[in-house]
Amino acid sequence: MKKKRTRLLLIGLALTLVSALGLLAQPVLIPWIMSFGPTPTPAPATASVNPTDVAPSSTTAAESAPTHTITTAAQPICLYDPRAAAIQDELDQASWVNWIQLLSGEKPVEMNGETYTIETRFVANLFNGDPDARAFEFVADQLRQWGYEDGVTLFEEGYVPDLDNDTETEWQNLVAVIPGTDPVWREQEILLTAHLDSITGEDPTENAPGADDNATGVATLMEAARVLRAYSFKRTIKIVFFTGEELGLHGSQAYVAQHEDELKHIVGVINLDMFGYDADNDRCFEIHAGLLKESNLIGGCLVDLLAAYDFNLNFDYLTENAIGASDHSTFWRKGIGAIEILENFSTHDFEDGCSGTDRNPNYHTEGDLVSAINPDTAHAIASAAILTAATLAEPVGN
Repeated sequence: MKKKRTRLLLIGLALTLVSALGLLAQPVLIPWIMSFGPTPTPAPATASVNPTDVAPSSTTAAESAPTHTITTAAQPICLYDPRAAAIQDELDQASWVNWIQLLSGEKPVEMNGETYTIETRFVANLFNGDPDARAFEFVADQLRQWGYEDGVTLFEEGYVPDLDNDTETEWQNLVAVIPGTDPVWREQEILLTAHLDSITGEDPTENAPGADDNATGVATLMEAARVLRAYSFKRTIKIVFFTGEELGLHGSQAYVAQHEDELKHIVGVINLDMFGYDADNDRCFEIHAGLLKESNLIGGCLVDLLAAYDFNLNFDYLTENAIGASDHSTFWRKGIGAIEILENFSTHDFEDGCSGTDRNPNYHTEGDLVSAINPDTAHAIASAAILTAATLAEPVGN
């Protein structure tokens, strides 16, 4: 018989290794994050004080499973911060929904005095000059209007995908950077990521609105870019729009290859991919953390902040059953802490968790429209993700 386990027990299992390593909570963040500094001091092998001092035995989540006793008394990882609360006050649900409407073709977009409708975000069309697929240009243009500067805080990073048809067409990721201000910790990076491309099972070159999958994630990145640019943080925040996810995680794979020297500075990745559907109004979603201890520190931070800021959200916390079918798994394979935020996609039977399955029936169809999204639930999830990134980066004022 399948044994039910509460979410607290699951999180306790994933974080027990952290407790065993002697971590103690401090204001806002625990000391593990300090291990990403430019000149870390090695700790004795028998008494490590930082979880990242102990390298995973494998780059796969499945082989990095904690084996310690389950506990429900884990110390908090992230705490309430009034500076982060100020950020929360600026996150606007109507603005968030508007981005989804623009990106899914419900509303026209304007660029350089001309009006377009984004009918599809299929990755091949994003970069072949299709006037009905100008989502990449639209997002980049908006970021420039907010003051992100090409080659300084805004980067269009080209790559050639490894496809069976031997294409030489260049695709691109888009990276907006909010540089850290602390002279010691600014090399550390918090990544907030989502894939821009969409797909359908019909003809995605003509119509692939992708409102839930994944304009919800892209809208969250847009709101993060809009609001967080006015704040300063100790650590660097990178807001990364991946492409090519729907055809095989091509954008995230290109990113880790192009940023190989920087991977050691990544504290954690928060990946947002399809979390807008909530037909049963139970405000429940899934956090896919996997088994890397670094991932569970990021996931644990999110869980702490859901309570600290009273988001009134419920969740299933996935470790051994976490999915790898999105860009977060690219970072898992490099041993980097990453989580995936997803709607109630599957049934897990956790006590006090999501009830059954509440998956968008329009997934990968032309019916993936804004009208099927629950804005109250989804915007709360988006806000929690942004606050988690901000808290990990440690705001120092506006």
